[in-house]
Amino acid sequence: MILTFNASSPLNPNTLKYKAMKHLEYCERRSIERFINNVKGVRYIGRALSRSPSTISEEIKNGSVRGVYRADRAEKKAKLRRKQAKQQCLKVAMNPVVKDYVTKQLKDNQSPESISGRIKEIDTQIPYVSAKAGDQTKVSIE
Repeated sequence: MILTFNASSPLNPNTLKYKAMKHLEYCERRSIERFINNVKGVRYIGRALSRSPSTISEEIKNGSVRGVYRADRAEKKAKLRRKQAKQQCLKVAMNPVVKDYVTKQLKDNQSPESISGRIKEIDTQIPYVSAKAGDQTKVSIE
């Protein structure tokens, strides 16, 4: 099958602009599911949705359950991933022991990476927090 595009076609590769959004919407996931059922490729789907082919490929890989992509399941998995990412960042803010420890270490000019490593290796009585969580959490140093 050979695809031809006229100048005004939304699938014309010469006029294609990718969306700058971070997350796929549910309606886009439904479209991906329909395209997959119609045996369309990742590049075709990307052009149709104005998304990068790598975005579509990652979505199919991350949203599939037992090798089958379904929009409703992919949406649930995406929401769960976002929720878990937020919980990792809230470890410092929600635990007063960790918050006090991190605040003290930041006042001593320690990096989030070194604080995380110290908690993991030396101060093992304190719940472990990744460097990313310590770096993203706003801890006021007064």
